[in-house]
Amino acid sequence: MPRLPKFSNATSTEAKYALDGFTPIKNAEMQSITIGDNVKYAVDGVLKGGGIVKTNKFPDFIVLKNKFKPISWCVQLKEPTLQIWIKTPEIEAKEAEEKKKVWELYRAGKLIQMNKEVEEMKKVFDLYKTGKLVPKK
Repeated sequence: MPRLPKFSNATSTEAKYALDGFTPIKNAEMQSITIGDNVKYAVDGVLKGGGIVKTNKFPDFIVLKNKFKPISWCVQLKEPTLQIWIKTPEIEAKEAEEKKKVWELYRAGKLIQMNKEVEEMKKVFDLYKTGKLVPKK
């Protein structure tokens, strides 16, 4: 993933997580945004949640809609501080397929969640068993 800009409302870790799977696009590429693309954007250094593209009226604006609620809004493409990241339906379909495979493994009982504390306790117990760790008296 390319280096992310600094945001006033998100740490670099939060931004990296929020933009995982998204590709930044340049102003010249904005006309290639198609209906159904998942978009995140930033204006004035504030990362926005974004939405699904409903309409692209390049070069003026795009209309986004919320994935879960019947809400839509416009994003002005002429805004000088606008930055856009995009995730195409193809990428989303690929991710959904991967999630489906993981879910099937989980349901079949082939996945377990590793707990760091449990792993640490196993190491301590192994040290104790081998005599490298002696309890205090």
